[in-house]
Amino acid sequence: MVSIEQFLAAYDAQLRVAGELHGADRVEQRGPLWWAVFDDGWGFVTYADLDGLAGSGLDSLIVDTVAHYRDGTDVARFEWKTRGHDLPPDLGARLEAHGLAPGEQETVMIGEAAELATAVELPPGVVVRRAGRGGDLVDDVRRASAMQEEVFGQGSGRSLAALVA
Repeated sequence: MVSIEQFLAAYDAQLRVAGELHGADRVEQRGPLWWAVFDDGWGFVTYADLDGLAGSGLDSLIVDTVAHYRDGTDVARFEWKTRGHDLPPDLGARLEAHGLAPGEQETVMIGEAAELATAVELPPGVVVRRAGRGGDLVDDVRRASAMQEEVFGQGSGRSLAALVA
């Protein structure tokens, strides 16, 4: 049986930083943070962990990050991605104290693939296929992006060309 701590460690190792920064036009590391700018003027902040940073040291890094995106880039917005198991526990409050506003809480479901692999009966008329196979890749990506925007109220923030690439 895999423990919650093992799942979280696997999530941190496999889904943070490199996977999130793929496709960024510019990436810069500042302490434990990675600052990214994507092609459409969207900024993104991520990290594997904050290396024990807390208190005034963390506040300074938040101030530097806000200044970086405000003064050193032409981004219209940026996201500082946090997770519920991130430390220190007051990270969210510190970000808010420096003017950042929390987005809607997201949920990631993790499980053993063998337990999750089951046959799924699709409704009539629904076909699941890889984008570009059996259709035009650009059209498939455009429609998937429109669906994401409709479902979540915003798109990915990336241009169609970047998503297709």
